[in-house]
Amino acid sequence: MAEENQTLEYATPAHLVTEPIEPAAAKSLGFGVLFFLTPVPAVLAIVYGIISLKRLRVRAARGRGAAWTGIALGSIGCFVWIWLGFTMAYGMRASTRIACMTHLRNIGVAIQMYAQTHAGQLPGGWDDLLAANLLQPQYLVCPGSTDTPARGATTQAVLLDYSAGGHATYIYLGHGLTIRDVKPASYTMIAYEVAGHGKYVNVLFADGHVESLPRDKFMKQVQTLWDQRALTSTRPSTRPSTRASTQPGGSVFLVPPVKSSETTTHAG
Repeated sequence: MAEENQTLEYATPAHLVTEPIEPAAAKSLGFGVLFFLTPVPAVLAIVYGIISLKRLRVRAARGRGAAWTGIALGSIGCFVWIWLGFTMAYGMRASTRIACMTHLRNIGVAIQMYAQTHAGQLPGGWDDLLAANLLQPQYLVCPGSTDTPARGATTQAVLLDYSAGGHATYIYLGHGLTIRDVKPASYTMIAYEVAGHGKYVNVLFADGHVESLPRDKFMKQVQTLWDQRALTSTRPSTRPSTRASTQPGGSVFLVPPVKSSETTTHAG
């Protein structure tokens, strides 16, 4: 009777024995599948995959295939996120440069309107356009610049705030000139940006069109301009800190720009 109640135990065949999967390998595969959500799962998939492979060298467990799959998915995820980062950064820089060109076009329209009402005389500086209510202060500041638009409840308040400095990104080259002095208008620079956008500098020409010139080409053109004529004025066309040096007689001579010593910087 006792023999009948005994439980018979049989050995499991070797081919049916399954080793447990290594936990780090499972995590690597799981994070690898989620690489498209954020960059974090992609990085964790690679980290856990490497840990799992090291453990499997000394431990009898399954998961080598899962670890390699997680590492592969994590690597793909890292590449995708890095590519997206560069693409978005380039797109933001391009959009900022285009917005800056739009500001210069608005400035060009304001200059032409001013000349039409002043017998062809170009404005002496940005403050002339602000005083005549032909230009909103925000158009004097590039969207990528650290400068801020001049503010005020009235025109006089805006001019007072503007005179404090830090409210204009662009250098004006037309003070003391008339429409007759800027021919051919399509080749005569009338304003440009102080810092530029990387390898490019936005330039406003006298006919109102704007170009984004490579920096080396811009440097050659502006140097040619300075060689042809010395631009002098009784007042600075931008804020006083913009590379201006006082000449005898109280006039301000705007020196040609250089590549690495501009006072205005761009964020990013």
